[in-house]
Amino acid sequence: MKYIIIDIGSHKCEELNVLLNFNFEKIKFYLKWWLDYLFYLSKKFFFISKNDYVIYGYKFSPLSVNIGDHVNILVNLFKKIPKKKLEIVSFEPNYFICLDYIKKISTKFNITYYPLLIEKDKKNKTLILRDYYIFPNSLSNAIFKKNKTFLTKKKIPSLDIDFFLKNLASFKNIKNYKLLLRINCEGSEYNIIKRLIANNVKFKNILGSINDIKKIHGDKMLNEIENLLKKKKINYFYFKGSDPSTWNDARAVLLSFLK
Repeated sequence: MKYIIIDIGSHKCEELNVLLNFNFEKIKFYLKWWLDYLFYLSKKFFFISKNDYVIYGYKFSPLSVNIGDHVNILVNLFKKIPKKKLEIVSFEPNYFICLDYIKKISTKFNITYYPLLIEKDKKNKTLILRDYYIFPNSLSNAIFKKNKTFLTKKKIPSLDIDFFLKNLASFKNIKNYKLLLRINCEGSEYNIIKRLIANNVKFKNILGSINDIKKIHGDKMLNEIENLLKKKKINYFYFKGSDPSTWNDARAVLLSFLK
């Protein structure tokens, strides 16, 4: 049995590093979680901040997480996961920000990296050039403008997801594999999830973020995806590598996946 993590929108591989216990970057994330919260409280104390803590990019504050969960986070910092026949397929067009991280992961895990976008082409072309918008935050670049000021626009190769699933050699027997989807790709989640399901790709859980579906496409499309996941009995867990409050759920999903 093959176990495959499809990682779409790898960025700096933060989520893969957290899931696979690859390095000690998690310790820095954990400490920063507390420091950001203390900084937030100090601003609140002096009536400087009118914003909620979520603006710092965390689902929950450290004090909102019980002691048992903190213990699990700390213990899991050093626990290794069972490798089994784990393979990783990574899609990230910004090769200049992720290539070094991909190389490090490849020393311990079988990872195939595609420096491409993956999307559904309306004309069913295998590989096309898509407009790609570069934003000040290099991790948020996307094929959608997102009503933000972007620095520049360039053309990026985009692989048709149907072609990828049906023709690439390593995926010809994809229906017989155990799959875990990790996704955060700035609004493209809508088409990708729909095409995976349309191609009868079997997966029980999604780790990552689908919130950009709402930001880019609106409530209607997000509700459509949520209803589709519910109908197909696919669980979605918000997971962000730099947010320790999401780690325990993600690790539990991974361990269940590897059973």
